Amino acid sequence: MGANLMGANLTDANLSGANLWGAKLNHADLRGAKLLGTCLQSADLTQVKNLTATQLSQAITDCNTILPKKDDEEETSRPGPDIEEKKTSISEPAALKKGVAQLREEVLEFFEQSVKRQTAEVDEIKKQLATLREVLKKMSDDEELLNKEVEELNNSLGNLQEERKKLAAELKLRADELDKSGKKLGKALESSTRSSELTLSLQQEIDGLKELTAESISARTKAEELQREKDAEIANLKQRLDSKTANLSKMTATLKEAQEKPSAQDPNELARLRAEIVGLKRDNANLKKNLGATVAEPAAKISPASSKGTVPAPNAAPDNSQDEFPDLNQAVKNNPRDPKALRLLAEAYIGRDLFLEAIPTLSSLVKLNPKDAEMQFLLGDTYFKAEKFQESIPPLGHAVRLNPKLAKAHYGLCMVNELVGNEEAASKHYRIALKLDPKIESSK
Repeated sequence: MGANLMGANLTDANLSGANLWGAKLNHADLRGAKLLGTCLQSADLTQVKNLTATQLSQAITDCNTILPKKDDEEETSRPGPDIEEKKTSISEPAALKKGVAQLREEVLEFFEQSVKRQTAEVDEIKKQLATLREVLKKMSDDEELLNKEVEELNNSLGNLQEERKKLAAELKLRADELDKSGKKLGKALESSTRSSELTLSLQQEIDGLKELTAESISARTKAEELQREKDAEIANLKQRLDSKTANLSKMTATLKEAQEKPSAQDPNELARLRAEIVGLKRDNANLKKNLGATVAEPAAKISPASSKGTVPAPNAAPDNSQDEFPDLNQAVKNNPRDPKALRLLAEAYIGRDLFLEAIPTLSSLVKLNPKDAEMQFLLGDTYFKAEKFQESIPPLGHAVRLNPKLAKAHYGLCMVNELVGNEEAASKHYRIALKLDPKIESSK
């Protein structure tokens, strides 16, 4: 705007669409310049060289545009007879219409190209935004996974540090006891030649150490015997578990065969088979729980006590029954309405088969979001695994009301209703579960 182009050589220049508002073009040469849509409002065009009427008609002017004087126009049109002919032809209506039509086509082509170019730029920006959204989503998922792994590592590190502290304290205690015993023995040996009374005391100390050693050996022997008994018990439990599993597979195959031929099977027989399968699954769960408890039972309970001291049994494990997951419990205590912390604590309890401990945490989660069908099912399933069958029915029923297509919730209602003697409800939910997921029994 207001550009100073006095005396500029603009021969054959493409000034289409340029904004030359208020420009000074005195003595500028516009021979063959393209002025389609060029803004020449308030521009000074006096003494412009080689400016034709066609060029001027294609440009945008207003009442403030200083046009060339007629004498100047005649001078600028003197270069040849061709210009004279063009000026004469422009005055004719047909030529004027043709020029206007050509001008309209050029203007439309110019704007069409501009629109196409802007549309292409918009499409490219949209593609870049979509790519950016995908990158941000992936970064968010990676960050969440990384935070979970860091939290697990922190939990493991805390457990290792606790074990390290306990081991260091135990080693220090043993070292102190050995140091004291060594000092006593050294003093006794030094004074044994001077006093029979000290010799007798030394002998008593030695006898005490022998007695403590004998007790340690006895405790170790008892621990080994208990370990053998535990191994035998574990083998027995495994044998029973294998037998129950084989029976469960056989009963499941029988039930599946009966379902494939419903016309040849008594409905009461099907209900009986389902009840037996539920019972076998429950027995399997109890056997697995007993087997885990037998394997994890600490051997420290058989450590003998002596007036001379206490010798812990080998492989004794610290008692963590008061607080299984201190970090997660502390996180929930600090923010009892944090669904992420509550979910992690509940899953930790369930992973250790601590179903009764998991129930209060799951109940808190359900209160925070009562319309979560998956959480309602998890609460009902945990009640079922804790053998609280009546308590498992309401959350399982709520889950199928929230999501009627949740097959596992229908199957859970089938199993619990079988156990409480409600055959009609059990058959109803069993049919719905098989319809939604024909393979649900093989997945359980």
